[in-house]
Amino acid sequence: MLSKFGQLVRTLRLQKSVLLSQMASDLEVSASYLSAVEFGRRAVPKDWPEKITAILELGDTERKMLEDAALSSTAKSTGVIKFELEELNPLQQEVAVEFAKKIGVLTEIDLQEIKNKLLEDRYSEQNWNRGSR
Repeated sequence: MLSKFGQLVRTLRLQKSVLLSQMASDLEVSASYLSAVEFGRRAVPKDWPEKITAILELGDTERKMLEDAALSSTAKSTGVIKFELEELNPLQQEVAVEFAKKIGVLTEIDLQEIKNKLLEDRYSEQNWNRGSR
């Protein structure tokens, strides 16, 4: 089964009529490596969302979607989520650390509420960017 990143890349690739072998060549990797990334057997290289955006001539919305999908797929394939705390302000740092410590004890209801809020904000931002004000 394709990873979230793999599903998105494949969809975008097919919309632009780019074959897997051509995409792999453009990314300077083998087709089997690209396939392994699409299926979540390999982590998504950090620079791929930007490279794929350039290769497929995508817009900012698609680039952001690729970045989000890459983060999700890499976390699932490696079992690790990494981000730089130094890039966050002190409140963001504190919230991130506390959330990481508490995620294992949050109820399903708590987690669903947090997820809904995060997705609500994302969809509101996308609609705002599209002009659906």
